[in-house]
Amino acid sequence: MDGVNIEKINRYNFRACIQALSRPGSRERIIPLSDIPLHAPAHCLLSSEVTCCFKGKQDYDQVAVLTGSEQVAAAGADYIFCERADTQVLAAAKTGSLLHPDHSATLFVQSHPQQADQTKLRLQGPGINKSTVIALPAPQDFLLELQQKNSNFPLGVDCFFLDADNYLTGLSRTTRMEFIQ
Repeated sequence: MDGVNIEKINRYNFRACIQALSRPGSRERIIPLSDIPLHAPAHCLLSSEVTCCFKGKQDYDQVAVLTGSEQVAAAGADYIFCERADTQVLAAAKTGSLLHPDHSATLFVQSHPQQADQTKLRLQGPGINKSTVIALPAPQDFLLELQQKNSNFPLGVDCFFLDADNYLTGLSRTTRMEFIQ
């Protein structure tokens, strides 16, 4: 990556993550760092002060080494990166405690162009003007599990969906979802 300002890209991608989460349902572009889409958000968020878990077939060891983040099981990870919507991984994700709701997981899910599962949702909550309707590249059972994980605010997980065009859509734990047929 000669001539690439990784620090500048990381700042841009971090800002995109924050914007996607503060405006649930919006799409924010990220700048890829490699041909592995999840590398970009992992690289800008991981550090030696947080733990991570990678679920998929790609090699994430370089990101973990470069950031100094310890790789742990999904149940103990601060950041979880999945190459597909995995309901079991989501079910294991930590939701924090009433004393420390910030000790919860943030989940990144990569979608694929050939993925047929598109679930239409009406979103409401902080960062949304009244409501917005979106289609997410995730099966309904995954989104039902996310809804259950986030049903006891302030506990829950924040979840991002990264599409094949390098756009993030964030759902914060405060976002209410209504399934649309």
